[in-house]
Amino acid sequence: MKIAGREKHGHLTGDIAQLADTDPTFNKWRASDCQVKSWLFDAMQPNQIKRFIRYDTAKQVWDAIKQTYSDGADEAKIYDLHRRSFIMKQAGPSVAKYYSELTEIFQELDQLSPSPMEHPKDIETRRKEVDCLRVYIFLAGLDNNFDQIRGEILRMEPKPELEAAYAHIKRESNRQGTMSEVGVTSEATALATARSRQSRPNNYNVDLTRNRPPMKCTKYGLDNYTIKGGYEIIGYPEGWVHKG
Repeated sequence: MKIAGREKHGHLTGDIAQLADTDPTFNKWRASDCQVKSWLFDAMQPNQIKRFIRYDTAKQVWDAIKQTYSDGADEAKIYDLHRRSFIMKQAGPSVAKYYSELTEIFQELDQLSPSPMEHPKDIETRRKEVDCLRVYIFLAGLDNNFDQIRGEILRMEPKPELEAAYAHIKRESNRQGTMSEVGVTSEATALATARSRQSRPNNYNVDLTRNRPPMKCTKYGLDNYTIKGGYEIIGYPEGWVHKG
């Protein structure tokens, strides 16, 4: 998709023919061809690059790729890649890990299913359609804690491309991580404060009368009794019977 979108597809088909090294525009052609080769390698796994890096031109690399993988099983492989992309879920791991695994599948699909379009406008239209579908696939596989930002992205106009959608989700993931850390810190602080309060002596429960001398009645000499509380001062209760 990237190669066709930049009108470099001719380097793969031979329509942009290799120039003689004596041609005045050879260096320009060579730079363009090397760029196409680098895009091909970007879509490969490291162990795949080793097989094709020895080829001089982008067309040679492309022809070798077709010969290597055109074993009649391409359709089954393409079907399996699409199936895996549709069912892939984040399911706990980081957003970065989920996105990386999903884009690896997309890169394999690009390698096995080059765009059949030839006109630049058709190529660009097709690229946008494929990218939009991949945004939907990416958003559908995210965990539920991204429901709000997922809805916001779906309402955006114009629709963001896949890399832009990932950037929005990554920022939200970072924000949620920061808020989670703040919440844990606040909870730990509150717990430490509560424990500190529990360890302090409660001054309100101290018996302030513990060290006082006992009350003594000045008339009768009795402990814990005062003359102010005596019945002779405040009066006897109703029905009181005097003894003696």
